[in-house]
Amino acid sequence: MSNVALTAVLGVLRLYAVYAVNNCSPDPGGAVSFALPPRLKEMKSQESAAGSKLVLRCETSSEYSSLKFKWFKNGNELNRKNKPQNIKIQKRPGKSELRINKASLADSGEYMCKVISKLGNDSASANITIVDANEIITGMPASTETAYVSSGKENKLVKFY
Repeated sequence: MSNVALTAVLGVLRLYAVYAVNNCSPDPGGAVSFALPPRLKEMKSQESAAGSKLVLRCETSSEYSSLKFKWFKNGNELNRKNKPQNIKIQKRPGKSELRINKASLADSGEYMCKVISKLGNDSASANITIVDANEIITGMPASTETAYVSSGKENKLVKFY
């Protein structure tokens, strides 16, 4: 009869070692070690006014040195050739950040971050919605406006403040 012990070695790579221990050979010299692929934390969707700054964080619990991060907008990879000038991508150990400066309506869309390593891949997505600053503040036009509203045979003068 044999017993199998699973020992977790705590660390940023989530390393595990499996030892077979039985009456014939209690020596764990034949341990097999393995690491789990990186997993990304959930990214939060955001709504913001045009002209504002936004940051999307793509974070993993792994600090495996060979992690590669890629960013996509609406399914298209953001790279040096096609990335808008107001978007900057920074990589730090275990995470990558996408920064949008002076956001415009064109920056709205689905953003996806993908982490790639020899151990496996993972991805996380968030929606960015950029709205006109006047809509967020008042929900009404920026200045007083007058409009005629027609309903059937009746015309009415309506003022918006």
